Amino acid sequence: MKRARSFLVRTLIQGWWGIISFFVNFIAISTDLAAMSQYKRLPPPQGVVRLNRSAFAPPAPFGSKRRLLTLVWIVLGIVVVGALVGFIGAAIK
Repeated sequence: MKRARSFLVRTLIQGWWGIISFFVNFIAISTDLAAMSQYKRLPPPQGVVRLNRSAFAPPAPFGSKRRLLTLVWIVLGIVVVGALVGFIGAAIK
């Protein structure tokens, strides 16, 4: 709660420095105040805390193999499209 309050104070002091920020700051402050009031109304935690051991495992570099393959195809597609645009641009000149 102390951290949320310190960020709210920082927003109140530093959030007004731009034209758009001036208007968005009203929304940010009201959202913060609503979240803090909801937090205060929460009941205290109950029961035993059970740790999820897999949450502490180091993540794979790119997530899953499927995600890595998708990333490779996207990069390959961008390279191919860029090469085609370059060749077409050179042929037009």
